[in-house]
Amino acid sequence: FGGLSHLVSHAVFKATLFLVAGAVIHAVHSRYMDDMGGLRRYMPLSFAAFLLAALSLAAIPPFSGWWSKDAAVHAISLLGWNASSIALATAVLTAAYTARMLYLVFLGEYRGHGKPHEPGPLMLYPYLLLGVASLGLGLAWPWLEHLLAHAAGLEAVEADKAVMMLGTAASFAGISVIGLYLAGLAPVGVPRNPLLRGLHAFLYDRWLINSLIYRLIVYPGALLARSLQGLEYALDTAVHVLLPSMGLGLVNRSARLEQRYDAAVHIGLPAAGAALSRGVRSMQTGDVRDYIAYFMVGMVLAAIVSALVIAFILPYP
Repeated sequence: FGGLSHLVSHAVFKATLFLVAGAVIHAVHSRYMDDMGGLRRYMPLSFAAFLLAALSLAAIPPFSGWWSKDAAVHAISLLGWNASSIALATAVLTAAYTARMLYLVFLGEYRGHGKPHEPGPLMLYPYLLLGVASLGLGLAWPWLEHLLAHAAGLEAVEADKAVMMLGTAASFAGISVIGLYLAGLAPVGVPRNPLLRGLHAFLYDRWLINSLIYRLIVYPGALLARSLQGLEYALDTAVHVLLPSMGLGLVNRSARLEQRYDAAVHIGLPAAGAALSRGVRSMQTGDVRDYIAYFMVGMVLAAIVSALVIAFILPYP
């Protein structure tokens, strides 16, 4: 029930955050936070929606994320003190990066170019409504959790006061750390120890996940796409230009060749794509346990690839 509660809560405030992020990227023409800042003055309604969703993500009472996060932490605490300690540490990190994100994007001085503005109503109203819903769900949660439990056939568990106090303290601790850092009272620099410096670089580069995605998927995919485009252009030129120009006798042959080529391109390839699509859809079972299994397998593979890259491809001095 704790996991389901957090999933439902995330569906609201994470959707808000992603939609506002899209509006901000469109407004400043950049996806880097170094080109943002001070957007509260230019996009006040977007800031309001983002603030409501961010407070829910950081698990600040009485927002929906506070209730659902405590339910999840309570469930994790049943596994033992070590598990709950990890969950609370994660809550500190979540609140910290949320506060940092909010400050760098919407507070301080604007560091970009041009004059950002609110998006049109078609984009603005949905995430503004979702932001308000993050607060509304939190205010109505004591009644909604029983309805959710009944609908899912689960048993709602009464909140543990100790867990709620620790979880709330973790959230405020994460925000306080960022506040002290921004105030210059908790300076953070690059460690001198080689091992810690390597760990710092690894974390600063976001676990090298972006680099791996681009090097293993994006760049090879783009190269393959350009190669296939060139091949298609060459085949089209050969089939529709060169072969017909070689004479009437070759025209008939080229027509048959063109039929086979068209059949391969317009029938064979789409059929293969449809088969692949059916295979991917078959994995979408709607069973949360399957998705958790996919997630865990992906995390293990990402950890293994990252470890191999650190060990053999990107050694640190």
